Amino acid sequence: MSVPANAIQGGVAFDAALGDARNFVNEAFARYGWQFPTATGSYTSAAAGEAFDPNLVLSFDPNTGAMTSKMPTQAMGQYGTTGLFAETSQAGASGEADVTSELRSRGIMTGGLAGQRRQLAETMASRQMGEVTSELFGSIGGAYGNVGQSYRDSLIDKTTVAQTGASAGAEVAPVTSGFVPPVAPPPVVVPPTPVTTGTPAGMEGVKPGTPQIEPATNRGNYNKKGSPGGNAPGNPAPGQIFVNPQKVKWVYRTQGPNGSGWYKKG
Repeated sequence: MSVPANAIQGGVAFDAALGDARNFVNEAFARYGWQFPTATGSYTSAAAGEAFDPNLVLSFDPNTGAMTSKMPTQAMGQYGTTGLFAETSQAGASGEADVTSELRSRGIMTGGLAGQRRQLAETMASRQMGEVTSELFGSIGGAYGNVGQSYRDSLIDKTTVAQTGASAGAEVAPVTSGFVPPVAPPPVVVPPTPVTTGTPAGMEGVKPGTPQIEPATNRGNYNKKGSPGGNAPGNPAPGQIFVNPQKVKWVYRTQGPNGSGWYKKG
């Protein structure tokens, strides 16, 4: 693949990573039930997704690729009546009620033992809510990290294009005399041998392992997660295509139905 083509692919991978991160953030807030206030004062998970949209909170240094985030404070939000936060809170409240019921059945409603049991139940409930919070915002941070890596990769590709162009210009000697060098005949281009058996549709002529990016609109067709085998890329970009030695086409999805991983058509 040529240097300009690498640069284009790097930009496509960055756009795909940005889109995947935005979708992940929206889905995460809906799944966990974390909400932010809207302009009208009501609280919704959609408003939380908009507040944490990577397009709004992430910025990049065009020279170094360093990423800076301006994440809203979590204190602005609250959990609603559905989602993992609500379920965890309800489980904690149920546990505290069970402790109170047990103490009442034993005739122990006051004293050191009753206080210790209630404090333990409250501590466990608080710890569970803290774990859910860390899980949510930690996963969002991971999605942001994928965007940052894709931006740095695209910046490297663009820098390579600039350096290659400068080197090519420096190697061209100026013509200082009337002598005109003969023009070499154009090279004979031999078309590649078409692949006629065992190649997935749309991948004819692509050798196994050649980097390609599947359009985001087509990735939902690849819904069976697995291991492609062969020399699959160790750090694939979102939507990257890999054709294994058996000539089966796989697509790497960061937001597949079964989580991040390689998917083929079911």
